[in-house]
Amino acid sequence: MEKINLFCLPYAGGTAMIYNRLKKYLGSSINLIPIELAGRGMRSKESFYESIEEAVEDIYSSIEDKLDGTKFAFLGHSMGTLLEYELIYKIYKLKNQMPIHAFFSGRHTPQAIKEKEDLYKLEDSDFIKVIYKIGGTPKGFFENEELVNMFIPILKADYKIVETYVHKEKKEKFKFDITIFNGKDDKDISISDSYEWENLTLKNCEVYIFDGGHFFILDKLKDIGEIISEKLEANRLVGC
Repeated sequence: MEKINLFCLPYAGGTAMIYNRLKKYLGSSINLIPIELAGRGMRSKESFYESIEEAVEDIYSSIEDKLDGTKFAFLGHSMGTLLEYELIYKIYKLKNQMPIHAFFSGRHTPQAIKEKEDLYKLEDSDFIKVIYKIGGTPKGFFENEELVNMFIPILKADYKIVETYVHKEKKEKFKFDITIFNGKDDKDISISDSYEWENLTLKNCEVYIFDGGHFFILDKLKDIGEIISEKLEANRLVGC
């Protein structure tokens, strides 16, 4: 059976482990490849990225050997979506390859003009309040000083590269289908924001709006896994 590599990119503060539970909901033809970013998990001793460009360069280097003609797809959530978007264009530029499908979750398009925030510059106490309000992190976590001291620098570093990101217009649109996942209670993303993604591709764009806020993905991995499997399996069969 022909395999499809599914590269998964985490949200700000996340590690490769956040996608481990997704594996059991994916079809047998899909090879789950969670990407570990510098400064966390198995790479905790490495320096944080200074920009989205630096992160994308590092991710590209880590997966380049897998861009060997095997079909591949991407899934990213929030910050991971931004990394995914830029990485797709880098792969196309350097390898003349495109994924068979891309799944963008928990974020508006990179082109969207939103009010700039410099949350990464906040004092830790104020930054923690913002993160708690966004959700996705148990209250008990913030009562553990050791965990907070380890987590906040990672999260601030990620917020820095996202908040300082400047989108550069791309000459070509995607030439593959894309699927958008968002939470209906995410205060930073409207329904219309979700449908703006269809302007980025020459192919099909399907939007799924789930119950929940920004971190709906943590509760909807089964649904998301089934959708991913359906899309990728259909593409695999077409290519047979």
